[in-house]
Amino acid sequence: MLIHSAAVGAVLIYPAAVGAVRICSAAVGAYWDCNIEYNAYLLNCGDPSAKVPTDYGDISASINLGGKCEDPYDQTLPILQNWWNQVKLEELSTPDINPATQNNFGMMANGPTTGFACTYNKKCSGKLLCLYNTQPSKNQNANELYTAANPPNTPICACPGCTSYLCPSSPYEPSKITYPQTSCATKDDPEDGITSFMQTMAQDMVNYYRRLVGSGWAPDRSGYALPAKKMTAVKYDCTIGDLTKDLADACTAPNTASPGYSVSYYEERDLTKTPMEVLSTAIKKWAEQSKLVDLGETVTFSGDVEAKAPDFAKVRCFCCNA
Repeated sequence: MLIHSAAVGAVLIYPAAVGAVRICSAAVGAYWDCNIEYNAYLLNCGDPSAKVPTDYGDISASINLGGKCEDPYDQTLPILQNWWNQVKLEELSTPDINPATQNNFGMMANGPTTGFACTYNKKCSGKLLCLYNTQPSKNQNANELYTAANPPNTPICACPGCTSYLCPSSPYEPSKITYPQTSCATKDDPEDGITSFMQTMAQDMVNYYRRLVGSGWAPDRSGYALPAKKMTAVKYDCTIGDLTKDLADACTAPNTASPGYSVSYYEERDLTKTPMEVLSTAIKKWAEQSKLVDLGETVTFSGDVEAKAPDFAKVRCFCCNA
């Protein structure tokens, strides 16, 4: 499984501790990256489609999840403490680690890191695995974690927006080089502009709502719509994705679909939301338009369906961009 939110809380203690424990001039806060998390999940389960991206680093340890529903926070925190305690194994008057004894601490405290994520899985591996978007050995001065400050001559956290000794890495952009690679990628920047994780999420969500139609559990204004006789599953189409990206880049809502296609769009003005959050919210809102109409025995794209639930109708046929 991907990591539980309680365990996320335990993991996130330590990026903050980096700035509080070490004396550095510009410690950067690390962001939890869902693309990296999915990559870590696949690595943890030995999926052949996943590997550690170039210049990334990973650390792992066995985690005792027990036979019952254990508190993930309690299981995760001791592992992180053990990794962090490697700081005590060598003298660190300069911020250079000994990789042989301090690799785990070095990965957690590495200054250039901006994105990371962790995952555990009882079924696949019984391990907690954390994946970081940099590693100390790839720094300009290999194994030097950060630029040291020398108070009072050098200010600590010398950056705008410093909070609890950490500089913001804003705006943070989710990783685009995680595995598995997007099905549309012909280069590092995929043609449709979204990651494999988002493509899979969009396809799974659309098919979930299509299954509701096929099983008779799609809600409408009077209760539930009659089940569809032949509702097919959809697959993500990269050609449509490329066309959709062109519409999204133009930022000229209401959007006009390419000839032969239809389009749904959703605007989000809260810039703190991740692309995954915006995508899932949009698909959910489109699908739930079915509650506004009576679908009846014969469902056609006309009348109330066309006027009040056009995006619900379009979710049945697809491609997305965020």
